[in-house]
Amino acid sequence: SEKISQKLGVPVSLFGLSALGGIGATMTGFAEKAADTSNALTKIGGNAQDLQVFRKAAELAHIPIEVMDKGLEKLNKNLGEAGGGKNKEFAAMMTKLKIPLRNANLEMRTAGEILPELADAFKKNGNAAMRGRIGAVAFGQKMGSKLIPMMVKGSASFIETREHLDSLGAVRSDTAFKGAADVEHQFDWRSIAG
Repeated sequence: SEKISQKLGVPVSLFGLSALGGIGATMTGFAEKAADTSNALTKIGGNAQDLQVFRKAAELAHIPIEVMDKGLEKLNKNLGEAGGGKNKEFAAMMTKLKIPLRNANLEMRTAGEILPELADAFKKNGNAAMRGRIGAVAFGQKMGSKLIPMMVKGSASFIETREHLDSLGAVRSDTAFKGAADVEHQFDWRSIAG
């Protein structure tokens, strides 16, 4: 390796530092993404696999990830309030759409569990004004209108997105994200990457 570096005019230590910097940059990117996913999951409930699918579906519909996350956060908040008897408008809408708030064990469902059914309701309802109203009640006034381009595709778009991501091996488990998020909190990879 010393001969190679002499021929190229680059010290061997630079190759090592370059490789370390590349590894550090890769680790930094994954750890930051994991920490972001972990933080989003804390706010919206559900699991990392569903969040990855929803984010990718939003991206494919040209919707920023931040909009998707805020919409899911609002949906989760509405679910909690409706479960506690505080958000009667949301509860009534979900009843009218025939989307149960509780599972078979009478536990509140998560935003991730509800979203595909809500997307089917958007798809079935061709009235633009009604879609806007469903979006506003479910996701909030700002986020609701921004999420309509994704929601009108129905739950099939989430299934297709999941299958595509699975075929690429791109869906990471909750455990993988938690582990990487823990690493992000313990180390500052940027100091290694330089």
